[in-house]
Amino acid sequence: MPMSKAPEPDDQFLTFGIMGKYNLPKMFFGEIGIFKGERLFTVMENGLSVQHHPMKIDNSYSVSLGKKIKNIIGKINYQQHLTTAIPSNSKNIQFKKVTFSLKYLF
Repeated sequence: MPMSKAPEPDDQFLTFGIMGKYNLPKMFFGEIGIFKGERLFTVMENGLSVQHHPMKIDNSYSVSLGKKIKNIIGKINYQQHLTTAIPSNSKNIQFKKVTFSLKYLF
């Protein structure tokens, strides 16, 4: 079965994003984000990695909840992305990601 030709890449991508954050003193903090538009790849893990193959990301949603106890911050983050794989042009691919993090403040 022959592979289909990849679509020509666009030379410009525009994404609109909105983030909200709340912080209750000595309790919980949270964040919510919605990103609409097109972009290629995703930078993950605070800039330390990039997706391993090209994807056109159409919509992204993110929710975080965390708590600070003395010098330790614990956080859980959920992300959902609606994408199109490039070059196969497979549409409506969803991927979901849940991360947990612990940080110690020196």
